[in-house]
Amino acid sequence: MFEILSPSTRSINLRRKPSIYARSPTIGDYVIVDPKVARVVHHARSTGWESRTIRDVEASIALNSIGASLPLASIYRRTPLARRQG
Repeated sequence: MFEILSPSTRSINLRRKPSIYARSPTIGDYVIVDPKVARVVHHARSTGWESRTIRDVEASIALNSIGASLPLASIYRRTPLARRQG
């Protein structure tokens, strides 16, 4: 499950939804993307639903529930937050 933070849903997404999604056996990862700064919060069933905040655009998120890895650079591609390739 991926969600983009907005001012109107910020508190709900960061505080309430992780515990709601943790109760659903079909959701293995909950990824919250901040569109204003390079910051992604990742909750994963494989880590006991603990949150991990990633701020490095060069880092990747391990989506173990689907056996994939997603670079933050891919999330922020074509946004002002993407690093310029020289």
